Formats: sequence, C-alpha cells, structure tokens
Amino acid sequence: MNVATETNNDRLRALVAALDLPQAVLLTLFNRGLGPRACTASVWRAWLEPAQSARHVPLSDEMWQHAVLRLGALTTATASDNEARPEMASA
Repeated sequence: MNVATETNNDRLRALVAALDLPQAVLLTLFNRGLGPRACTASVWRAWLEPAQSARHVPLSDEMWQHAVLRLGALTTATASDNEARPEMASA
C-alpha cells in the first residue's frame, strides 16, 4: 500500500497484525485510559474491516494516536525480546 494513501485503519491493522495477540487482549489494552469513551468490540472490529466493507468505520487521528500510545510500545518490547532471545525471533 502506498504510504501516502495509507489510512489510520490500515495502520491499526498493521499494528494489530504485528502484535499477534488475541483481539480481546488488544481491545482491553487499547481501552486503558479512555474511561467512558472506551471502544466497544463492534467498533474495534469495524475499524479493522477493509474500506470496501459495509461495516468499515474510519479511525480518527485521535484514536490512532491513542492506539500508538497504548499498543505501539508492545511492538518495541516484542522486537527487543526477540533480539535478546534469537530463538524466539523465528518462532
């Protein structure tokens, strides 16, 4: 996908794929700090739907930044863990 046309939804899908964690865990981590604005499972799934889907909902810049804050650190931790333990990098 062209970086110039990459949407927040595309970025979220890539982040979720990189983490390789269950959706329920990711949603729980994402919702930390949102209080009454917490995301429902159906909205979470709608954000992950392809743009052509009838269920697709655009992910706002604010929610994308929150995802990076809450989930982005996990990708760094996972990469560091794999570097520290090379046998896990290929798993």
